[in-house]
Amino acid sequence: MKLLNNKKARITIISIVSLILFTIAAVSGYTYYQLSQVKYAKMDATDSELGIDSSVPSDPNEPAVEMDEDIVNIALFGSDRRSADEQSRTDTIMIATIDKKHKKIKLSSVMRDTYVKINGRGSDKITHAYFFGGPKLAIRTLNENFKMDIRDYVLVDFFSLEKIIDALGGVMIDVKPEEVKSLNACVEEQASHEGKKPDYVTKSGPQLLSGMQAVGYGRIRNVGNGDFERTDRQRTVLTLLFDKVQSAGPIKFPYVVSQLLPYIETSIDKGTMLKLGAQVFAGGITTVAQERFPLTKAAQDTKINGIYYLWTDLNATATHIHQFIYDDITPAVAAGDKIERAPKQPTKQQQPTQTTKPTGTTKPVETTKPTGTTKPVETTKPTGTTKPTETTKPTETTKPVETTKPVETTKPAIG
Repeated sequence: MKLLNNKKARITIISIVSLILFTIAAVSGYTYYQLSQVKYAKMDATDSELGIDSSVPSDPNEPAVEMDEDIVNIALFGSDRRSADEQSRTDTIMIATIDKKHKKIKLSSVMRDTYVKINGRGSDKITHAYFFGGPKLAIRTLNENFKMDIRDYVLVDFFSLEKIIDALGGVMIDVKPEEVKSLNACVEEQASHEGKKPDYVTKSGPQLLSGMQAVGYGRIRNVGNGDFERTDRQRTVLTLLFDKVQSAGPIKFPYVVSQLLPYIETSIDKGTMLKLGAQVFAGGITTVAQERFPLTKAAQDTKINGIYYLWTDLNATATHIHQFIYDDITPAVAAGDKIERAPKQPTKQQQPTQTTKPTGTTKPVETTKPTGTTKPVETTKPTGTTKPTETTKPTETTKPVETTKPVETTKPAIG
C-alpha cells in the first residue's frame, strides 16, 4: 500500500476529480451553486442490474459482496471520448472508497487490459465494458468480477483534461529524451482531432507543458514498461495538477473549481455530494491510499486469438481488493496461495465471445502492442485458431478499436 501526501502523491486522473468533488462539497452555498455545472446523469438501475449480488457464493474461493455503511465505493472512469455522444472506452478505471471506519480515501486502480467477464459479451478487456454498455455495464463488470457494491460513478474525458490543465497554467514535467518522439506523435494525433496546430515539445528535460502536451505525455505507451509506465506518467501529471489545486488558496479556489466542474459527469446528485464531502471532513479523513490491481504476482500477460490480455485469477484479485478496501491491509500473494494461471490453449469459455455484428458499426481489431514489455503483438485475425461456435446473437454495439484509427468512427481512438 502506498500512502500519498501533497508532494509525493501518485494520483490518477479520476482521483483528482473525486478529491476536488469531496473538497468542494464541504464548503459554502456558493459551492452548491457551482455544483450545478457538473453534468448529472441519473443511474436508473436496480442492484441486480448493476451486478450486486448479496447471496453467499457457492465457490469457497469466491469472496462475498460486503455491505458496510461506513464504506462507500464509487467507480471512477477516464474515457477516450472526443464528444459527449461518442462511444468510448475507459482508459482509466478505478474504485474510489470513502472509508469512514479507517479514516481514509482509498483508490483501487484496475488495469485496462484485465481479462474479465462482461455480461452479454463473454470475456474481454475490462476497458471495453464501457464501450459496450456505458457506465451501467462498466459498473456491473466491476461488481460481478470483483464482488463489489458500486452504484455510482464519476467520469472525465482526456480532452476535458487538456482544458483543465490549461486553465491551471500547465504543469512542470521532466521529459526524458526517449519520450519526446512518442509524446509528439500523441500531440499530433490529438491536434488533428481538435483541428488545432500541434503544440510540439522541442526538447527533453524539465519544462512547463501545456494541456495538449501534458495529455500527450500521459498517453505514451511505447516507451518503457508499456501500460504500467503510462499509468505512472498520468499520475505524475495529475499529482502536479492536484498540487496546484491544493495551493490555490481561498481567494483563487472558487475560480479553480469553476474551471474544473464543467468537465465532470457523475451519477451522484448535488445533495449526495454535499453529504459525502461533509462526511469526509467531519470524519477527519486526510489520508489517501492507493493500490493497483491485479497484483503483479496474480497477473500474467497472455494472448488469446492473437490479442493481448492481462490474465488474472479473478477470485484471487477480488480477495485482494477486499483486503485493501474493507480490511485495510496491504494485499499480497503469499507463497502458498494457489493462483490460477492463463491456459496455454484457451477453452471455449475462456475465449472472448464473438456475437453477431452489431448494427451500424464494424467489429474493430486489436493491433497495438504496448511495447517495452513482453506483451505479444496484436493482429487482425490470427490464423490457425479454431473459431468457437457462436450461439447467441445480441444486437449490442461493436467492440471498440484498440488502434490509433478505429473502424467504428471517423475519428481515431485515443489510447
